[in-house]
Amino acid sequence: MEPVRTALVGCGKVGQLHAQALSRLMESKFVAVCDAQMDRARRFAGEYGVTAFDSVSRMVSETGAEAVMICTPHPLHEQP
Repeated sequence: MEPVRTALVGCGKVGQLHAQALSRLMESKFVAVCDAQMDRARRFAGEYGVTAFDSVSRMVSETGAEAVMICTPHPLHEQP
């Protein structure tokens, strides 16, 4: 079985916890991160060797992400 192409939205504290797990799971191929602040997304992506985005729809369409973790603050979960 192929690993699931995973990505996350929100490059803050919670995003770090999820990124650590996604990058270590054999069942996950961690491919991308997305944040409203592109500079933060780039720094975060650099830590994990993934691609940075500031648009969720572009991230999913360009990377083929199959599962996306929403790691934004709770009031911001709805939009992504």
